[in-house]
Amino acid sequence: MSEVLRSVVTDSRHTDLGPHSGAGCEQWIFESNRILLDQRLEMRVVPSYVFDELKTSVWVRTDCQNVRFMLRIRFPNQIDPRTKEILSIDFPGTVYSKSGQWQQLVCSTSDEEVRNRIIRARGQLAGLLSGGTIDTREAYVDQIALVFDVPAAGSVLQIDTLRHGPIVTPENLIETPEAADIYQPRLTVTDDRVMKDDRPFFPVFTLYHGESLKEVESTGVNMLWIEDYADRAILEALDQIGIGAIAQPPQPTTEDAILHRQGIPTFESWTEPIWAWMFGFAIPEDDVRYLQGWSNQVRGADRKFRRPILADVVGQERSFHRQVDFLGSSRFAIHSDLPVADHVEILKRSRNAALPGKPMFTFVQTEALSTYSGKNREPGASPIVEPEQILHQGYAALAAGYKGIGFWKQIPLDQQTVGLDERIHAIRLFALHCRILESWLATGRVVDDLIVRTNDSFPQQTASLLSPLKTRWDQPIDAAGGQPLGANSEIRASVFRCDDGFLILPVWYEKDEQFVPGAQAVKGIRMLLRADVMQAWEVTPTGITQSNLELSRVPGGTEIHLKEFDQQTAIVVTSKPSAIEEIRRACRTYRTDAAQSTVAMAAQKFERVSNVHAELVELAPAVSDAELVLKYAYQNLENARKALAAGHDADAYAAARRTLRNLRVLQRRYWESAVQELPVATASLDATGFQTLPQHWLTMRELEDRTSTTQNLLSSGDFDNQADVQQDWLEDSSGNGLQLVELNYDAASQRTFLRMQSANQGGNFFALTGPGIPVAAGDLVVVSARVRYAPTQQDIGNELVIYDTTVGLHGATHLRKASEDWQQVEFMRKIDEDREFRIRLELRGSGIADVDDLKVRRLE
Repeated sequence: MSEVLRSVVTDSRHTDLGPHSGAGCEQWIFESNRILLDQRLEMRVVPSYVFDELKTSVWVRTDCQNVRFMLRIRFPNQIDPRTKEILSIDFPGTVYSKSGQWQQLVCSTSDEEVRNRIIRARGQLAGLLSGGTIDTREAYVDQIALVFDVPAAGSVLQIDTLRHGPIVTPENLIETPEAADIYQPRLTVTDDRVMKDDRPFFPVFTLYHGESLKEVESTGVNMLWIEDYADRAILEALDQIGIGAIAQPPQPTTEDAILHRQGIPTFESWTEPIWAWMFGFAIPEDDVRYLQGWSNQVRGADRKFRRPILADVVGQERSFHRQVDFLGSSRFAIHSDLPVADHVEILKRSRNAALPGKPMFTFVQTEALSTYSGKNREPGASPIVEPEQILHQGYAALAAGYKGIGFWKQIPLDQQTVGLDERIHAIRLFALHCRILESWLATGRVVDDLIVRTNDSFPQQTASLLSPLKTRWDQPIDAAGGQPLGANSEIRASVFRCDDGFLILPVWYEKDEQFVPGAQAVKGIRMLLRADVMQAWEVTPTGITQSNLELSRVPGGTEIHLKEFDQQTAIVVTSKPSAIEEIRRACRTYRTDAAQSTVAMAAQKFERVSNVHAELVELAPAVSDAELVLKYAYQNLENARKALAAGHDADAYAAARRTLRNLRVLQRRYWESAVQELPVATASLDATGFQTLPQHWLTMRELEDRTSTTQNLLSSGDFDNQADVQQDWLEDSSGNGLQLVELNYDAASQRTFLRMQSANQGGNFFALTGPGIPVAAGDLVVVSARVRYAPTQQDIGNELVIYDTTVGLHGATHLRKASEDWQQVEFMRKIDEDREFRIRLELRGSGIADVDDLKVRRLE
């Protein structure tokens, strides 16, 4: 038993309380304030040679998690080249699966299983063994072990009826000292927190694409996902600048991983700069079993360094989380019709679907997806992710309780592309803010979501309500929406309980922000914290202050008033002067860097927006006060530059943020003008972001010039003929619930229509993909259809999704609300290369969808 496990044992005895058989059993009681992973309880047994008939069993009852039973096999004629001691390996048995009930765990040393385990061990020692083989002569078993996770609460482990035999006593028993030095890992994942060198740590990382490490360092990230774990030059360079490497370990074949036939060679000392292993991005839910085998092999090869394993997955979060230490769940919403409020709810659902008490990370989108970028874009005409959108995604993930943020990119940081320099400053600002709040973010746990009101959102109070037992927070509930009347639902605040107090993160979730963010600023917001608060501080990347805060004691808690609010901020509540002083020191360290990045980002964005504005003046309808807004933005930018030159970092930061706010106002006005005649923004991909609005208006002019259309290129789109539908449309699904497709007759219109019905759960889909339609570069294709949708219940996982395969799911039209009447769906695509064009209909979750008059036409 390790010292860590021994420290949480409150009782260990032979007890007569509920034994499996006989008069008693052995019992251990644990009390831990955090989850302890992979704890080991070892017991000696009578030594016996390893042979085919040897069988060991024990009855176990526990509420500990992830309990595994194993034997220790020793090889008295083989030295372990890693420890210079006699080689020992763990031989796995069955896994405990009946929490709180007695279950027999068994381990049998069959010849085949022992042979496979030795092959794995040989692979782990590849390159270190003399002759490349393990001397298995006189191998014997002398110990059993239970390996398990101790939960963050009281737990009990009982064992009974240990059987081991038949015994064939070894002649050559070896007494060896414990293996020496175990390396202390730089990074550990414990009770819902990540630790580095035994201190709370908040990972902020990105991907490496060959840019200079100076560029990487300028972003402020503390870890970097590199392509090749064996690239020693990169590892040494990262170690010198204090950035931890994340790398994918060697990947076994599916057969080797699942059947445990071939092990991974032991990782050598030169891999020490690697802080964690990354198994991949968007790993599909079907790969759970493979990932389990892979993780077992990596842990076996990494016994010295014991580095945590990361993996970003799609679905089956809890099953994946049992195999990895730090689980990721990501979904990119920028330029799609997924509202930012729904996006954060999806993040919360993924977090709740994973193992409780274990942290998660997510990736933030920093550049437009390749399907949006196109192949024939002019320089400066490619879609970009606005820096405010990058920041919003990061803060929204924090508010959802994620304990690590990765910035996803595929374009190197040093590539000269319009708008991409701004992303460097956005990443840096976020990283600096996380450094300042690191201990709070790393130790915090979401405990509440606060109602946030603007100053003018409180209904007029009547005299009858003004009593000692009532406050203006006691508002009637909107029966339809379940929200207090008058609440501003676009601003939400998450409350974290941290080691040093409370952290509050208010974030503005603006409608359609995923396309183009608006001003997102207001004079005064108020929150009711259900606690008695004496002092609170606002923490920005350039300072900690109380000047923007007012506190008022009211029945039920403390009202927090922020006099000015712009997009997002952080508020700390603590009674510890040392915690505030630590934040002050961090702010003094990073405030100049933060001010410089904010001013530089504002200057770059001002130039970019001004250039697009000059194009739109010639192409788009005029928007109100455009020149005046640009004038205010320039004045604020000049004030920011002057303040920065004078060393007034906080003033420079504030003025630069006012510049960005002015620019967002102008961008939003242009975007609203562009989409007002569209059914949805995704109907024209160039209308899903500000940078591509000139191309949108050029396309609109081209539409006016193309006065005729072809006949419907999708001959089966009228759904009149069952045989045509069966021949042209391909079915597929990810679920196993009821799935039905049929043609129905509508008496009112005297037409037949397609009906899809599904009873899938958990976001699984039932889909139809249409036939390929040849299209050529330069074609303008218009898709239209009539649809009705009836979800079984209103839920984020239930929806009808319609999209074309040239753009993919990210450009889809999503129908989430029930509709009894037929709705018209329409979108346009400009084709960038010769290809086949297909329509895909996905019914996600549970519901019924009707589709009719589906047309694909080319404009001539």
